Amino acid sequence: MITVICDDNLEVTSFLEKFVRDIDSTGEIHCFTDAGTLVSFFESGYIPDVLLLDIDLGNNTDGMKIAEQIRAKYSTSDHLQPLPLIIFITGMPERMPDAFNVHAYHFITKPIDRDVFSSIFKKAMEDVIFLKNNLHSKKIMISIGGATRVLSVDDILCIESQGRKLIFYTNDDKIESYGNISDISGEVGNSFYPVHRSYLVNMAHISNYDRLSVSLDNRYTIPMSRNKYKDFIEAYIAYISGGVNV
Repeated sequence: MITVICDDNLEVTSFLEKFVRDIDSTGEIHCFTDAGTLVSFFESGYIPDVLLLDIDLGNNTDGMKIAEQIRAKYSTSDHLQPLPLIIFITGMPERMPDAFNVHAYHFITKPIDRDVFSSIFKKAMEDVIFLKNNLHSKKIMISIGGATRVLSVDDILCIESQGRKLIFYTNDDKIESYGNISDISGEVGNSFYPVHRSYLVNMAHISNYDRLSVSLDNRYTIPMSRNKYKDFIEAYIAYISGGVNV
């Protein structure tokens, strides 16, 4: 795996490099102590798997802004999970809410607890492997508490909106996050249809339906809005006949 570390404190950078090396003994590691060389590294077209990034990089340089530049340049238009996975490592816990605006993978506060770091970094390695093994499956990132989870769109049966909360239903789990159903609709793609103002259903998982409800993998039954039924039928016929590109 390829890991990039950027912290203006050389001692912290060295500690992080050792932590990473202890976990990923054969991985490739690049270390930077200033934003300029980090940005030049990315502008050369190099995309690592994980970026360990400080927020306060000195000289009034905000690591969050650097992350925004990286995301703007390398995020994909079809909402695939963007690499690198960004893990902020900082002494500024008050910036945690801002981290997820740039799709941060995680947020670790200083002083760094080695066990916490090890747990998060090992999970990041697993997710990198998952992402690389599923390049043709669309992914989305959802924030859960102080962490980020990667979900394959194919695994989502439906999404429910409850106020500011979104609930993602799979065959194995119900995952709660915060967000707007109209925003998430743009991310999951055309295989999802809004059968109700509070529900998006994945048409790939429909087992049966009628004017009142839709059943998904014979596991969940979702209400159907009366004024949605006709348009749903057209969308579903187009989907099963191959007219919808996910």
